[in-house]
Amino acid sequence: MLSIASNQADESVIRTSILFIAQSDGFQGYATHRLYRAMLEDTSQIGMVHVGIWCIGEFGDLLTREVSLTDSDGSLSTYPPVIIAEILNLLEKCMKLHNSDNVTKSFILNALIKLTIRFPANAKSVITDLILPFQTSISLELQQRSVEYIKLLTSDWDNIRKDLFGKMPIIDEANLRKRRAAYDLMSPIASSNTDQTPNGINSPGGFTLGVAGSSHANANASSLLDLDDIFGGSSVSTSQSNVNVSSNNTSSNANDLLNDIFSLNSTPSTSYPTNNVTQSSNDIFGLISQSPLPVPVNQTAGLSNSFAGLNVGLAAPNPVVTAFDKNGLFIVLELSKPNPSTPNLTRILTKFSNNNPYTIEGMSFQAAVPKYLKLEMLPASSTTIPAGSNAAVTQEIKVTNTMQGEKNIMLKLKINYKVNGSPVEELVQVSSFPALY
Repeated sequence: MLSIASNQADESVIRTSILFIAQSDGFQGYATHRLYRAMLEDTSQIGMVHVGIWCIGEFGDLLTREVSLTDSDGSLSTYPPVIIAEILNLLEKCMKLHNSDNVTKSFILNALIKLTIRFPANAKSVITDLILPFQTSISLELQQRSVEYIKLLTSDWDNIRKDLFGKMPIIDEANLRKRRAAYDLMSPIASSNTDQTPNGINSPGGFTLGVAGSSHANANASSLLDLDDIFGGSSVSTSQSNVNVSSNNTSSNANDLLNDIFSLNSTPSTSYPTNNVTQSSNDIFGLISQSPLPVPVNQTAGLSNSFAGLNVGLAAPNPVVTAFDKNGLFIVLELSKPNPSTPNLTRILTKFSNNNPYTIEGMSFQAAVPKYLKLEMLPASSTTIPAGSNAAVTQEIKVTNTMQGEKNIMLKLKINYKVNGSPVEELVQVSSFPALY
């Protein structure tokens, strides 16, 4: 089924297949050989590829041996050993597939590091060469994991590497469900998000198998690399952003979020309340239920009569966050929720304005997010911002918050551009997003 319809299969089929193989002693070698040969013939079924890569990483040593299994009809199926170079070539091929996303590359990265203790020592240098390209990946998770794995491949860690990357213990599903049920009784609210693991592999009991691309993390998850490390510039000053909209959330936990996620001790940006004049005007027209500012009765009586019987609500404008305002370059982020059925998805329309009398060229806008966010950046409408322009260039960003209601969106931005031929680079931190974003 995996070889013909895994693209249409639910994710639970993939993780259940992995659990079944992991729990079936004596069947792992046969399954790994079959999946390896299926991947040689067809890599379009990405679900099968994920299961196959996991099996190669976990049982790769069995691929290098001859495996025999008696079928239900009594016939004997025998698979000859596979050369190590061919196994590594297949993993390298999967890295370059057109349908290889970050989850697929996470499987490959984990499989490679496991194979360092399953294959002979002379394969370690080849595996290291395959891991090194991940250090320049645009995925922060892949980048961080590859740096950690390369460090673990040094001689300083020889004594614990086998323990770190040994065979995964077989999951006792019954015991796992029992413990989870006990936890649910103690914490019914927290348990509502237990199964949400966007990039991980969940077991039927909610257990997450090790995948480098997994974005499922608790509040005390390890920090991301700082942008100084990610983008390679420690001497660039970091700017702080301000929010131009009112928010009921006072961002009291912003410091904790920044310290946990971005490892910075900077002060969070401040939120400014909406102009009181606008609020009082809304109250006069009866559009806001809060108590209006005191005004003479004779001034409101006419308005009340004029608008009596009308039950019309004005649509609130989209929140706007100021991300950057320096040297004539002004960047704002307009937030919106494009689909009411998916409240954790936020559309960010980035607008670039140039208040200088000269053109800004070679504009490059990059963003990094914490592990609990998924980021999709579309190309900018232009890399050139005309002189004296207002929102002449735009770029759309889509962010999915897997911890909606618990943590808000946080961005770290790298902005590159040229002014009169001189390159400029800025690092910006944007942390004061409105609540429920």
